[in-house]
Amino acid sequence: MAAAPQRQSKRASEAPLRQQPAARRFALHARRPFRVTGILLVTGILIGGWVFLYLQARQVDLTAQNEIRLHLAHLRSIDTRWNDRLINLRNSQVATRDVDFVSPITPTTLALTQHELAVRAQILANPAINQTLSELKNAFNAKIQSVDRFAMAHRALTESFKAFNAHAEAAGPRDRAVLRMVAAVNALVAQPNPETRVGVDEAIAGMESERRGNEPIVRRGREIAETRSVEEDAFREAIFTSSVGQRIETLSRAIDHEFQRVVDDGERYRVLLLFYSAILLALASILAMRLVSSFRLIRRINQKLRESNDSLEKRVGERTQELEHALDQLKQHEAMLIQSEKMSSLGQMVAGVAHEVNTPLAYVKSSLESVGRQLPRLETVHAEAAGLLALLRAESVAEADLARQFALVSGLLDEMQGGHVLQDMGGLVNDGLYGITQIGELVQNLRNFSRLDRSKLDQFDLNEGAASALAITRTSLRGRTIRKEFGRIPRISCSPSQINQVLLNLINNAAQATRDDATGIVTIRTGVRGVDEVFIDVEDNGHGIPEDILPKIFDPFFTTKDVGKGTGLGLAIVYKIVEQHGGRVTVASKAGVGSRFTVVLPVRPDRLDRPAAPAVASA
Repeated sequence: MAAAPQRQSKRASEAPLRQQPAARRFALHARRPFRVTGILLVTGILIGGWVFLYLQARQVDLTAQNEIRLHLAHLRSIDTRWNDRLINLRNSQVATRDVDFVSPITPTTLALTQHELAVRAQILANPAINQTLSELKNAFNAKIQSVDRFAMAHRALTESFKAFNAHAEAAGPRDRAVLRMVAAVNALVAQPNPETRVGVDEAIAGMESERRGNEPIVRRGREIAETRSVEEDAFREAIFTSSVGQRIETLSRAIDHEFQRVVDDGERYRVLLLFYSAILLALASILAMRLVSSFRLIRRINQKLRESNDSLEKRVGERTQELEHALDQLKQHEAMLIQSEKMSSLGQMVAGVAHEVNTPLAYVKSSLESVGRQLPRLETVHAEAAGLLALLRAESVAEADLARQFALVSGLLDEMQGGHVLQDMGGLVNDGLYGITQIGELVQNLRNFSRLDRSKLDQFDLNEGAASALAITRTSLRGRTIRKEFGRIPRISCSPSQINQVLLNLINNAAQATRDDATGIVTIRTGVRGVDEVFIDVEDNGHGIPEDILPKIFDPFFTTKDVGKGTGLGLAIVYKIVEQHGGRVTVASKAGVGSRFTVVLPVRPDRLDRPAAPAVASA
């Protein structure tokens, strides 16, 4: 009694929620996905912001910075070594120079260094640095071209100078023109300038005016003047005009400045990350406090729910036991009703079945009585034949006795043969056996129909089942025209006793709906439908079913017969059995014309409890 007011107050508190308008409840449920989506979106944005700040606040890669500085130092070293080599060659005496100029650095080493520097500089992602790197590469390419020009001029100058000295020695030391030419060339080679070039040109002009066969010396002198001028120009371009050193210093300053900017930005992002993390931590603390509060509330609610569930499980257990008991009783009553319907159908046929049994039983009895009346004659013939055999076995016998006994046996045999006793007895025995066979078949059909093994599955010939049902209902169908249109159908997997009951119920209904004379026609038709189904039609030309009650004919306990003449379970049982076999029942009927019930069954049902709805149509 104390719990009643508490339940009433709980119902009163829940009443406003239940009494909310349907539109408002729908709006609350409709907004729930948007709320969840909004929460997830805000959470994703906060986490994404933290990840962005963390990535921006990472430490600068000092290893990459050091490697960039090493590559820049290497490029400076390359430029310095080239300059030293060129200066040494220019200041050395031509007579002691090597013919071939050997570069201190290979182009492959330079290209590899430039590539490594470009790769390391990519982490800075600064277009200005990339532009400076491109300009540095172009400056190195220009210097390489100047060095190549210097090398070619150096080689040509060395060869021309050696050839010039050889021609000068061959001309002799007393030739003043040659001496002036040698002095002018040596001055030009030692100190290339406009004055020494003018001295060489004047010496060449003086030798050409004398015309004494010094053309090789003149030609070599002119070559030395030209190649020395080209070598000097290439030297100045490689040493003084080249911007390699300036580009290296500019790139070095730009990279240092960029690294410093990255360091400063990282420091700012670390400060922002610190404040952002503090804000997130504060939000997480607030959420944690609310979660703890919600957890405590949920724990209290769960405790109450567990207590309610315990009592509810107890009540559910009690109610489940009651329902299981009621279900068991319902199944027993269902089985009893089905068996009662079968027995009711069987009871309606008892009189006809008795007649069907009495008819063969009568001529079996008559045949046996006729055979019994002929047995004394057979016994007489047997006794006289035994006496004749005894006389024949005796050692001494009168011929007159033997002849008289032989004549007596012959007469009896002739009398039996003339009266066709043995032939008649054989026919009577065959008739009796036929009648007994009919009785046995009828009893077997009755036993198959009335048995309770509904769950037993077997291969079943629907044509044989229809013929058996017609044999059992022969009395109910007496006087009517029976048409059998059996097609070639495969055997099906089913419960034969249940299918027999379906056929028997449908045939009985057809018999009850038709007239008991030749105008009443019942047609049984079988065939194949599709590739894995068979069908059987039970059609009659009886009074038909009105359209208003046609949808109700498969309802349990629905009947149009008089009280005491029908249970209303016949068609309901037919529908349930066919449904359990995975088939379907259709009916087409029109009042005053007749009805046609069609049962479609699978050849191999998947399971025996698959639902199937009946189809109803008007004929």
